[in-house]
Amino acid sequence: MRDQRKHYRVSCNSQCDLVNRDGSAYPALLNDISAGGALVTVDCKTRLHAGDMIALKLKDEAVFYPVKHISRVVRIDSKNNYGLRFLVNGSLFKDM
Repeated sequence: MRDQRKHYRVSCNSQCDLVNRDGSAYPALLNDISAGGALVTVDCKTRLHAGDMIALKLKDEAVFYPVKHISRVVRIDSKNNYGLRFLVNGSLFKDM
C-alpha cells in the first residue's frame, strides 16, 4: 500500500512536552516530525484523548525560547504513541 502522507517525516529522538488547555504538561519523546504533524511517545498516564487540542512544546538547549506547535491529537495507540496534526489557527491557545 502506498504511503499517502502529505509531508516528508524526519526521525527524531528529542525530549518534548504535551501541554493541554489547563496547563498540565506531560513529558514525551518526539519520534518523528513533519510540516503537518508529529508522533510522540508519552511514558505516563495522561488525560488526553483523540480530538483534544494541545500544544507540542519542543525543547532544545541551543534555543532560548521553546518552540510550541498548536496541535490536535488525531490518534493514540496501545503503546502510548500520540499522533498529532499541527493546526494553522491556534487562536484557542493565545494564552499559552
